[in-house]
Amino acid sequence: MYENIKNFTRNNKSNIIISSIFILSVYLIKLGTLATSIDNEAAISVSSSLYTAWLSMGRIALVYLKKVFGVGIYNPFLSMFMLIVLMIFSIVAWGMIFDYIKNNKNKYAYWIFISIFFTAPIMAEQLGFVMQAVEVLLGINLVAISLFYTYRYFIDTPKKYYLIISVILSGIAFSIYQALTTIYVTAAICLFILYISRKDVTNPKKIWQVIILNIILFFLSYVVYFVLAKCVLSLLHIEATKYTGDQVAWGTVPVIQCIKNILKYIKGTVTDKTIFYSKVYVVLAILLVINAFYGKKEKYDKRYYIYILAIGALLVTPFLMGVILGGQPTKRTAISYPFMLGFSSMYLFEEIRTKIKNKDAILILMVLVALVPFKQSVLSSRLYYTEYITNKESEIVATKISNRIEEVTGSYNPEEKIAFIGCMRLNRNNSCYQL
Repeated sequence: MYENIKNFTRNNKSNIIISSIFILSVYLIKLGTLATSIDNEAAISVSSSLYTAWLSMGRIALVYLKKVFGVGIYNPFLSMFMLIVLMIFSIVAWGMIFDYIKNNKNKYAYWIFISIFFTAPIMAEQLGFVMQAVEVLLGINLVAISLFYTYRYFIDTPKKYYLIISVILSGIAFSIYQALTTIYVTAAICLFILYISRKDVTNPKKIWQVIILNIILFFLSYVVYFVLAKCVLSLLHIEATKYTGDQVAWGTVPVIQCIKNILKYIKGTVTDKTIFYSKVYVVLAILLVINAFYGKKEKYDKRYYIYILAIGALLVTPFLMGVILGGQPTKRTAISYPFMLGFSSMYLFEEIRTKIKNKDAILILMVLVALVPFKQSVLSSRLYYTEYITNKESEIVATKISNRIEEVTGSYNPEEKIAFIGCMRLNRNNSCYQL
C-alpha cells in the first residue's frame, strides 16, 4: 500500500498541487483566525452535555473518535490544521480509488473533482462547523476506503473479508454523521460508472451482481450503524433524541405532500439564486445526457442500458437528502450536491479530452473547468470572511456589555440574572454577505 501511495503521489504532483491551491484559498483563513461556530459555546462550558446530546442523535463514532484521539477539548486551531491535512489526504484517497477502478495508465484530472467538491459553499458551510469538521471529513475518507475494498472484491480477488472491512468502515462513517449515507450512495454510483467503462467488464449478468451487492452492502452498513447506536445508548442509559427523526416528513404527513415537498426542493435547488446552488448542475445534467447518447451504444454494447440507468441515478444524487427527508434539508447536509458536481465535471472533462487532439483546445477547456472551483472559492472564502467580521463585531458588543455590567454592579459576574431584550443588528461591511 505504501508503494502504491508513493507511486500515485509521484505521478500526480500536478493534481495534488492544483487541488491544494484551491483548498487553501478557502480554508487557510480558518487556520489563522478564531471564529465561533455551532456548538462552540457548549463545547467550552458544558462539553459533557454536548457529547451526550450527540450520542443521543446517534453520532456514536463522532464522540468516541474525539475521546480516542484526545481532541474532546475545544481547540479550533488544531481542528483546522487537522482538517487541511485530511483534505490533502483526500486528494490521494479519492484519486487512488478513481485511478484503481478506471485502470487508466494516463493521468486523470482528479484535481477537478477535489477542487469543486471542497470549495463548494455547501462544504464550506459543513466544514465551518469546527467541532465536527475533522470527523466528518474523516468519515468521507472512510467511505472512500470502504468502497475501495468493495471494488477490490469485484476487480481483484473476491475475498469475503474485503466486504466485511467495507461494511464496518462505512458503518463507522454513518455513525459519525448520518448525512454521509448520501455521500456513500453518490460515490458508489460514480465509481460504478467508471467500473462499467472498463474494457474487461462486458458481462451484463456480472454487472447486475455488482449493482445488487452494492445495494446489499449499503443496507448492511446502515444496520451496523443502527445496531451500534442502539447498543451504546442502551449501555449508557441515554434516550435517543428525535433531532433527526423530527426532520423526516415520511409517515408524519401524507405521501403526496412528501412528493410535492421533494419536487419543490428540486425546483428550488435548480432555480436557487443563493450562493449554495448554481446553474452548473443544469449545464452538467445536459452534457451528461448528451454524452450518454453520443456514440455510447457502440462502446457499451450490452451494457448500454445499464450505463444509461447509472447516469440517470447520478442526476438524482444531488437531491438525495431531500428524498430521504421528504422535504427541505438544511444546506450543510446536502453534501451529495457538490460531490456529484465534482465527479461529473471531472468525468465529462475526460470524456471530451479523449475526443480532442489539439493541446491548445484542451488547455482552454481546462481553464473553463477551473473557473468553477475558482468562482466557488470566491464565494466560500467570502462566507468565512463574513463569519470572521461577524465574530469580531460580536466580541466588541459583548465587551461593551461586560464593561457596562461591571460599572453598574461592581462585578463582571454579578449574582443577579441578566436579560437581553431584542436582537442585535450587526454593521457588516460591504465585503460581507448581508445575511
